[in-house]
Amino acid sequence: MGFGLKRSEDVEIINRKKNKTSVFSFYRFESDLDKWLVYVVSNKHLGEYLVPEVRQTDFLLMIRGEVSKQEEEALFQKLKSIPIMQMVVKLDYDRLKSKDNLILE
Repeated sequence: MGFGLKRSEDVEIINRKKNKTSVFSFYRFESDLDKWLVYVVSNKHLGEYLVPEVRQTDFLLMIRGEVSKQEEEALFQKLKSIPIMQMVVKLDYDRLKSKDNLILE
């Protein structure tokens, strides 16, 4: 994809009801050219989920910045064409119940 992802500090989510902390791997890339922030974060940790609405998803890719519909579709198609990818799905951030978990920085 051309993103030079670098490992950042893991994301820790505290579940107060279960008195449990889950740790999710976190990778980041900043594009000076496009002014994008690209994040990849794991969705699973010891039976807990960062975004429980998509339990079947191992990793989430998020892009912050101005992304045109053409760029979005091109990225989506590139991801789908990667042989190791089993599933690529677009999520509606505003409809996620756990969207607060995705405030990463």
